[in-house]
Amino acid sequence: MIKVIIVGAFPKKETSIHGGVLTSCKLLMSSSLPKRIDILEFDSTQSRVPPPPFITRLIYGIWRVLSLTIKYITFRPQVVLLFASPGASLIEKSFLAAIASLLGIKVLLFPRGAQIIDDYYSSTIYARLLKLILQIPHKILCQGEIYKTFLLKEIKREPSDCPVIYNWTATNELLEVGKNRNYVNKKLLTILFMGWVDKEKGVFELIEAVKKLKEDNNNSFKLIIAGKGKDLEKIRKYTEVHELSDIISFPGWVGLEERVDLFNNSDVLILPSYVEGMPNVVIEAMATGMPVIASDVGTVSEMISSEINGLIIRPQSSKEIYKALNTLIQNSYLVPMMGKAAWKEASIKYRPERAADQLIESIEGVLFD
Repeated sequence: MIKVIIVGAFPKKETSIHGGVLTSCKLLMSSSLPKRIDILEFDSTQSRVPPPPFITRLIYGIWRVLSLTIKYITFRPQVVLLFASPGASLIEKSFLAAIASLLGIKVLLFPRGAQIIDDYYSSTIYARLLKLILQIPHKILCQGEIYKTFLLKEIKREPSDCPVIYNWTATNELLEVGKNRNYVNKKLLTILFMGWVDKEKGVFELIEAVKKLKEDNNNSFKLIIAGKGKDLEKIRKYTEVHELSDIISFPGWVGLEERVDLFNNSDVLILPSYVEGMPNVVIEAMATGMPVIASDVGTVSEMISSEINGLIIRPQSSKEIYKALNTLIQNSYLVPMMGKAAWKEASIKYRPERAADQLIESIEGVLFD
């Protein structure tokens, strides 16, 4: 059996840290993947959010590099799979990749987050660094075609080095919700925002659009903002000041069961972010049969076909958010039509087992091609 070390989010105890890598790693380990290869988990999550001071992170980083090097020697894997977030995480994973390569271990790097591409174009120094470190892995797994195009054009990698593996959060439980969704004609459209309540997620533009919608449509909708973040209290206060509390609720950060219930009891997901990679919440909403309104950032345009399974909007535009929401409020027949198309897309492209098959293919490819 092929021996693989996966470096990702594998906390040994319950954590308050939430994120796409944690969800992805959990789902991978609950798929058939551990039965098909011999996996050693290695946790590389940060100790808390917000991140600790630089010196603390540096010490943790050095400790992880030393610890994983020992695992390389004692476990003797043929392959290491490294999940990497933008910034310091990617730099650290490049060290781990270089050490593995020197020891004769094949390296698969899985960058997460479109910020990596944005950082490349915003800094000449960082661009040069990226060109160096992204030559180290034997293969770079891509969340979408946007990443592959970037790697081919800017990093000069070969197409065979850059397989596309979409996120895999369309679980059977969520797909069952979508399969059984009852698209009744509702007089009240329930709009769901789920994620970090931060400026960069477009929450202020969302609130502005909702304020105007209330003026135009009375009480024909409600908004649920599920999550936490640095701007949550500002949004709460704005809601109170502008008398929007009757249509906006704040359940906070929700666990898995509450998350499924929220999807089941909502009609449309909205994610007006400034920057995204391949947001798991979009896949999860699609799996539950919900149309999605999202900004045209990252791989969103690969996931959502506007006016077919959702609506794509420009980022940082309350007018675009207003227009998209108003379209669904005024044309309720679009919700079931788009929702069913979203469910079908998720059931085909974003299941954990499909990702497990693709990862096995990439692992075998890097070993035997």
